[in-house]
Amino acid sequence: MLKKRHKPEEIVAKLRQVDVLIRFAARTYAPATEASRLSGAGAGTTDND
Repeated sequence: MLKKRHKPEEIVAKLRQVDVLIRFAARTYAPATEASRLSGAGAGTTDND
């Protein structure tokens, strides 16, 4: 069985999508520091699931 060979344009398009998602993730993550936890980031000591 032959594997599909991706065209260069398809590869570039996927890499652009990944780049957009990585930049979005970088904007949405809070830094994992004690100061960020004290200001409200993370679950804290209360878990209300």
